[in-house]
Amino acid sequence: SDWFETVKLNLGVNIFNSNSNHFDPVPSTWNILKEVLSFWVAKGIDGFRCDMAEMVPVEFWSWVIPIIKQQNPEVVFIAEIYKPEEYHNYIYNGKFDYIYDKVGMYDTLVGVLKEDIAASEISECINYNAPFSRHLLNFLENHDELRLASQHFTKSAWAAIPAMIICATISNGPILFYFGQEVGETADIRAGFGGGNGRTTIYDYWNMPELQKWINYGAFDGGGLTESQKTLRSFYKRLLTISNEYIALRCGEMQVAEEEITVSDESPDKSKFMFAFFRYTDEQRILVIVNFNRNSFFTINFNPNFSKWSSMGGTRSVNFIFTDLLTGINSKTTGSENDLLLSTPFQIAVPPSNGLIYTIENLD
Repeated sequence: SDWFETVKLNLGVNIFNSNSNHFDPVPSTWNILKEVLSFWVAKGIDGFRCDMAEMVPVEFWSWVIPIIKQQNPEVVFIAEIYKPEEYHNYIYNGKFDYIYDKVGMYDTLVGVLKEDIAASEISECINYNAPFSRHLLNFLENHDELRLASQHFTKSAWAAIPAMIICATISNGPILFYFGQEVGETADIRAGFGGGNGRTTIYDYWNMPELQKWINYGAFDGGGLTESQKTLRSFYKRLLTISNEYIALRCGEMQVAEEEITVSDESPDKSKFMFAFFRYTDEQRILVIVNFNRNSFFTINFNPNFSKWSSMGGTRSVNFIFTDLLTGINSKTTGSENDLLLSTPFQIAVPPSNGLIYTIENLD
């Protein structure tokens, strides 16, 4: 429990006098840290993940980040911050590019996966994050958190698929993808200082058994993976490609789909397990639907709200083609031009622990 490799630095805050600030003249520690950052940028490092950045005065970041970006404007700074009320401060005053959204989207999705909260609560998280969503980094795994497939969490990498679809498609911010996640690393082996806590140890020289199957004794061809792991890795590859290829997912607007979506059997579990939203630009409309239920299909009826549809750049038409980007399967709908209603609602079957990402195109 002794963090022997860390040391507290004096960054110009007098902890013995009400934490008073002494930033003028610039503290010598600031210049030392600037030189450390500059050294690594000169070596080709193109990004820094700043551990517990909220424990460092925002004035320091505001001073040092612009200086480092003069050396390389493409360098990315990511802050670990656990206080959402400080997001604005560290983005706009501290000059960080991105902030880990740990206590927002991550904690919300974990709560849904554990069935502690309903999927409908994702909307509250989205609304709270709206002012700075493009600066928030979404993730489901990192060095601090439980591995998804761990016995301490979902026990199956597949159970997290709906949450990962949301991470990759909900906003214009970046996605953190942690190594071994794509093959269902479990971190269940007891590792030295790390212990058997469902996390990949950061304290020991260790290996990750599932990732080793991909490495395959240096061939790096996945030769040791099971068929299930190969399928999982293909899913992640496809999802991350989609999130980068489609302009509506990269930089479009977002609206939660509410009145457009109904559950065929009017299941009372709809709000608990299902979440749906649109991503759109003037040229492109995408509908994302996920099902957190691990055992049951949801059969969804889709009927567009044409007032909202028009606001998303869609034409007043009822003839659509839906294409699921994850599978390539497409379907067509038709309806009446007079009442602008689909002759029958478009039905969508969403598998357990899964989701669909539909492009919606007008046929006329």
